[in-house]
Amino acid sequence: MIFIEFIEKIYPYCGNGRNKASFIHDFLIEIVDEYNKEIDKDETECGKYLNFKRKLPKKACSYLLSHIDVNNFTDFIINNSNDTSLNELCYEFREELPNATKNNIAEKLVAIFIQVIKESLKNKKTTILNNQNGLELEKAISEIIIKFSNTPKEKYDSLLKYEPYNIDKKIEEHNWVLKNDIRNNVINYYSYIEELFKDLSTTDSTIFDRLAKEIKYRSDNLINEGNSQEVVFNTLVDWLKNKVCTKQDTACRAIISFFVQDCEVFHEIS
Repeated sequence: MIFIEFIEKIYPYCGNGRNKASFIHDFLIEIVDEYNKEIDKDETECGKYLNFKRKLPKKACSYLLSHIDVNNFTDFIINNSNDTSLNELCYEFREELPNATKNNIAEKLVAIFIQVIKESLKNKKTTILNNQNGLELEKAISEIIIKFSNTPKEKYDSLLKYEPYNIDKKIEEHNWVLKNDIRNNVINYYSYIEELFKDLSTTDSTIFDRLAKEIKYRSDNLINEGNSQEVVFNTLVDWLKNKVCTKQDTACRAIISFFVQDCEVFHEIS
């Protein structure tokens, strides 16, 4: 679990009427033992954490880890909740905290949040290696999308939503391997792919809609045929590889993951 996923899980029960960006701002400055500018960002900056568009900065993570106050954290949860929402929080975190009750859920959430922050502070060497691999993958992603733009245009009458959903709302719980795969791709490459489409749209304004509609068309047909989410996802990856004549499986998985997050693959689970 990463920072924004933690926020997405607690916000429905502790939002207390605020928008998400405002909630993030208040949460960060109220759970520590003293004020620090590293965590006091305006709503615009806090809003960039949403939809996996930006990770919590390492300086902020370091400060949170050393200055989080258990009492302030639990007070924030309790003061922004009621008995009903505290019980619902227990259910939301039933996998991570199977024995939580409304009387201890706030305190137990502190341990999960600390682990979330620790995960954000990874070993520097690992980060450098990941960055090198990431640059190579970004190059492959770019090449695939450019190759797609040069394929024959096909017309599909598909209604695009243009509104991302949290992965947890679209992937069934038992598909945890697929969910983790998609989530990691979204965390690492969503912003890059989004910016890539924006750049390409200056010379080809149809590129995003063309790819999105083709993917949506095939996704909906595969779902209507009764295929599992894993089969749907892997079939879309194979289709994209064949479409642009590439063997770059990982890059194609990242692109399809982008469209899972961006609403064109799978439907929100009711």
